Amino acid sequence: RGTAASAPREAARVEFAGERGTLSAADDQRLAAVAEQQKQSGGALRVVGYGGAGVGADAAEQELQSFGAALDRANAVAEALMKLGVPAGRITVQTAPRSAEGAASAGQVVVLLER
Repeated sequence: RGTAASAPREAARVEFAGERGTLSAADDQRLAAVAEQQKQSGGALRVVGYGGAGVGADAAEQELQSFGAALDRANAVAEALMKLGVPAGRITVQTAPRSAEGAASAGQVVVLLER
């Protein structure tokens, strides 16, 4: 008989300000803790970059730009996690629009631990 997977839980939230695509020392510490949690649990990590308002001539161009920036931020977090020893096969990277319910805002990357 199998065991049901538990719901993913938020392991870290990384704030990116403006065009800055680098991680702070505090971000590095948070991600090191996440890497340790992943190592202990063996779970997978889902790294979600959230988009916001882009700039451009039309809505489609703005959305494309926003999701491109969100993907770049999520990939930066995923790369940092891999450097900390998390196997690439245990990381999924995705983007999402800014959360309507305020769970995450533009410029944020949320790392979820899935068991």
